[in-house]
Amino acid sequence: MVLEVAVPVRGEPRPASLYLPDGDVAGTIVFVQGSGPGTAGGFPSLGARFASLGIACLIVEKVMDGYTKLRRDYDTLACDARDALVWAHSRPDLERRPVALLGFSEGGWVSTKAAALAPELIDLLVLCSSPLTTPRAQTAYHQANADPGSSRTMRRIRYGLAWAIMSLADYGDCDVIPLLRSVPVPVVLAVGADDPTIDVGLARDVFVRNRPHDPAPFIVSESGHHLMRNGPPPSPPSSPAARSCARTDPCPRLR
Repeated sequence: MVLEVAVPVRGEPRPASLYLPDGDVAGTIVFVQGSGPGTAGGFPSLGARFASLGIACLIVEKVMDGYTKLRRDYDTLACDARDALVWAHSRPDLERRPVALLGFSEGGWVSTKAAALAPELIDLLVLCSSPLTTPRAQTAYHQANADPGSSRTMRRIRYGLAWAIMSLADYGDCDVIPLLRSVPVPVVLAVGADDPTIDVGLARDVFVRNRPHDPAPFIVSESGHHLMRNGPPPSPPSSPAARSCARTDPCPRLR
């Protein structure tokens, strides 16, 4: 079941979709959108999947005021996520149940800030396809690896251009690792083994180093940025970062 609801964010009602299971609610996931505009109707298959597992899922329309390619206020977006968490706790059908904050892609920076801002509102922080580096470093890596068939020289040129452009962004050097280290609730990281937009090995290493007592990262085989697998699962990872991870990392794989 999907309810179209209004969630107060920045003092104004925002459209949202609340996916509810048919039976008892075991817990709630508040979803933090990735880069660009995000509507209440985004990720419907994800919301429906959580509901089928007995977990409510709240997806709120992203506030885009002041959000541009070079201007983004992750602190304000974190407050938006906190508003969504407060609303979820206020519903009688969801209260007194575990609540997880799930940040997807760019939402990883936002959700980490939100978890540090209001840890009392969550029981778990989930980071999906989160690079665990600065936006400038992630963008440069993404651009350098956008075309796997290009020469090393061309990849280095694209890396340098992206790095220079992102030096103009007011959020380019946002580093949430100190906050991630201090988040008092358990944290889970899930990344696609073949995600070309992030350095999978780096994300794994940063997470293990800074969250040594949490479960090892989930490296989802045969999947990219959206963690959706295409084709038969049993085959070696194709990207260099994923192959390195497969050789050296004992972390569990989703099969």
